[in-house]
Amino acid sequence: MRHPDIFMMLLLVMAAALVSQYRSLSRKKFSRELENVLRREQNYEAYRQMLESPKGKRYFKQPAATLMLLDTAISLEQEKTARQLMEQLDTTRMNSTDFINYNMKKLAYGIQLGDAALAEAGWKVLHESRFASYVKKEADQLYDIYVLHQSNHIEELKQFADKAKNPSSKAMAYFRLAKQYHYRGDRETCTEYVRKAKAVFPDKTWQGMMDGILQGDYTKLD
Repeated sequence: MRHPDIFMMLLLVMAAALVSQYRSLSRKKFSRELENVLRREQNYEAYRQMLESPKGKRYFKQPAATLMLLDTAISLEQEKTARQLMEQLDTTRMNSTDFINYNMKKLAYGIQLGDAALAEAGWKVLHESRFASYVKKEADQLYDIYVLHQSNHIEELKQFADKAKNPSSKAMAYFRLAKQYHYRGDRETCTEYVRKAKAVFPDKTWQGMMDGILQGDYTKLD
């Protein structure tokens, strides 16, 4: 996986959205049925049909349902379907929370696909918006580091990593620091931050990805 921290961020954004919908709608049984279908069958059409059933339409209104379909298409690596859903969502009215999550997801997904135009579309909307500064800061970091390959966020990420208590957040900060030192050609400092990224987040998949870099595959930082 070329951008492991971007994939992790996508999963976290999706999970946060699902938890919010789960609590606000109080549709525990149906939500569990949806999750089970996806986990058991890994089938987009089965998930879509269930979500668009009379019960699904009663529990999940628009644009929540389409955003859930987008999450599913991304998680199942169905790029064509995901792009079609994004075209639909681009002209859909949504509240500020959904709007931020959607465009952050578009930015991250563009990076994951290596599609600079898609990533820029998500970044530009967030960068030019009137949302809180932390939204713009996250969007600028992603765009500058992953799309433009700049190294202008080192100091702010060092400060963030020092204060962060969440292991996955700290790991992502260290990984982004490693990428920036990789762009600068500083292999020693880059390796130091990859080791830190591995150490703070005890997830086997994540640690395996970091081990791949430490064993010499620095292309994961390109």
